[in-house]
Amino acid sequence: MRPGAEIIWLYDEEARQILLMEKPDSFAKVTRGLGKELWNNINTNEYIKEEREPWE
Repeated sequence: MRPGAEIIWLYDEEARQILLMEKPDSFAKVTRGLGKELWNNINTNEYIKEEREPWE
């Protein structure tokens, strides 16, 4: 961690540990692509079409 950097902390009750990480400049950049493997075998256009059908 950089001196003076803002930190984020999380307490893991199961492990009884405090986890620290430096606050990123952009959460969007850090999480970009997270979970993309979940969409590998899904036709996204068809999925969106099916999701929107009940709205009409």
